[in-house]
Amino acid sequence: MATKDKIKVLEGKERQEWLNLTDEFVHLDFLYDNFSFNEKDVRKYNPRDQIKINLKKFNGESKDVITTLGRYVFNVFINNFPECKIFSIIGYINEPLTNKVIEKIDQKLASAVLDDEMTVTELKTYINKRDWLGYTLSNFINPSLNIDLIENNPEVIKLKKELLKKYKKEIETDPINTIGKIEKQLTDFAKEHLKDSPSMDLYASGCRGKFDDYRLTSIMRGVVQLPNGKYDYSTTSLSEGIKQDELQLFNNIMVVGCAGRSQDTAKGGYQSKIITSSFQTYEFDEKDTDCGTIHTLPILVTQGIYDNENLLYRYLVYKNKLVFINKKEDLKPFINRVVQLRSPMFCISEKICNKCAGDLYFKLEADRPSLLFSLISEKLKNISMKGFHSTAVKNKQFDLNDYIK
Repeated sequence: MATKDKIKVLEGKERQEWLNLTDEFVHLDFLYDNFSFNEKDVRKYNPRDQIKINLKKFNGESKDVITTLGRYVFNVFINNFPECKIFSIIGYINEPLTNKVIEKIDQKLASAVLDDEMTVTELKTYINKRDWLGYTLSNFINPSLNIDLIENNPEVIKLKKELLKKYKKEIETDPINTIGKIEKQLTDFAKEHLKDSPSMDLYASGCRGKFDDYRLTSIMRGVVQLPNGKYDYSTTSLSEGIKQDELQLFNNIMVVGCAGRSQDTAKGGYQSKIITSSFQTYEFDEKDTDCGTIHTLPILVTQGIYDNENLLYRYLVYKNKLVFINKKEDLKPFINRVVQLRSPMFCISEKICNKCAGDLYFKLEADRPSLLFSLISEKLKNISMKGFHSTAVKNKQFDLNDYIK
């Protein structure tokens, strides 16, 4: 029965029909019939409708959980491996499938391939199904920008006027830092004020654009960098129009963006060639080799390093013994502690030994690392290209006492 686009809880026969769903029945017609709006602006189901399921169907754990239909369809659709292998790695995904969540899933599955827990073919199948489902649903589920995110919001504009008046003296003495603070306060306020707008899904999901786009068009341009390396600011938004006395400022913004794409990308490409050429003679030794160096690299294991698995497949020296970080959990005892990392920087053999290099390159079957080192300069090049689309400037205060011992 078609209902208005409100969230409901599936029960009885309707719930049982959904519980019988298998991945082969998830196709375009099924998705369109159940989740798209008809000519009367109603649809059978909202992807946020709730259903109680038992996880035994996915990972063998007999546990009831409440999930949404959208997440349920996603989990069912990617469940095409024998004995639900994928769920032994990532579990049942019961949270909004934002770009960050998808990245975590992809990272776990990529690590599973390296650890021989999944095959490359199975990973390819997951990627194909993930992308097909995402792109197919976007045609009739993803929202477009509505009037809330196109027009200037009166409450946001009101607060902007109040803040500009309140910090008038600070703007005169320290304009860049003060405007930066006002810019952040307005952006945070707008996010909270507009959080219930359907179009906010575009920004919250991370699938397309950033909320910084709304700041530029409907709040203020804010702090910008000039071609000479100095900074200036504008308190008007693009939808408010460009003031006559700001024409030069906005012209300079275009110059900075174009320069980043046309000149800085060339620098990044050149750096890639330099790095590849400089390290082309570097080669890894055989598996399980150990040069026996007594020198190590002290590393503070922060929560970020642990969460991002930055030291995975590396060797640490702890109590005069080598500790291999084979899983993320192996690093947990060392969080907020300084560890001694075996590093190629201190390798004393002719070729870089296994213990200094770690196991990642051996898993990748890459005996010469020079081509991988270019990832550093590629990152710089991509940042330069991004500057063509976004010239936002963020400021941050540093206390030297935090870095000097």
